[in-house]
Amino acid sequence: MTSHKEKRLTMHTQDSAQKPSAPTRIYERFSSDIRTGALAVGDKLPTEKEIAQEYGVSRATVQNAMSRLTEEGWIERFGRRGTFVKTRPVDSARALNIDIHNIQSFEDEARLNGDDVTYRAVNFGTEPMDAVTAKIFGQKEGESAFVLERVRYVGNDCIGSERRFFAPETHLNLNSEMIKSAPTHELIQTALGQQIAKIDATLSAAVATEYQAKLLGVTVGAPLLVRKHTIYTKDNKPIVSGVSTYIEPFSFHYTARL
Repeated sequence: MTSHKEKRLTMHTQDSAQKPSAPTRIYERFSSDIRTGALAVGDKLPTEKEIAQEYGVSRATVQNAMSRLTEEGWIERFGRRGTFVKTRPVDSARALNIDIHNIQSFEDEARLNGDDVTYRAVNFGTEPMDAVTAKIFGQKEGESAFVLERVRYVGNDCIGSERRFFAPETHLNLNSEMIKSAPTHELIQTALGQQIAKIDATLSAAVATEYQAKLLGVTVGAPLLVRKHTIYTKDNKPIVSGVSTYIEPFSFHYTARL
């Protein structure tokens, strides 16, 4: 026979198991708001004191939840300035596996991982080339060439941008649908009728400028992975040269064997 006291203990234990802890409830509320867009990048969160009053908990409980949100990349905390939405983290399972033995586009690699890549066109037109790009194409600094700039998404998540110059002698006949949806490799091989033979690339770290922050939906100074690359045709002529940027926490994974 169960005593009244034992019944109360059992009910309390069941209620505790069903109801998430206060730090978990706070964490789930803000991570959900950021994920769904209710809180946008750069939005300021309520103060710890305000959250504590709303939930009827101590500030230590709120700090527990805030620490988890910070560690997972949802928010940034700036002392007296307050706490701000940092970015919408991409599931770590989306780290892109790269096969360095075969030339495949970013989009092809993503498809192999079960992801779809989409774009938002930012700019397509002629612009003066900087000194480095002009040298790659054997031209003078300031000469014009076609440039294509787009923001890239994996699923619903922005993962970075691409800005690429095409060789000045290239005749581009691209429609709006191709600009919005076709991978660069496809543009080269289909629209330009060229076969890709080699890609030279370098990876480096950088921080987001004001322009990049606005374009990618991150804070100014946010870490970026920068990939500078030049694509060559079979006759070893550069046909495309540019930069791709990737925002935290998107990553690449590759295995090298001797």
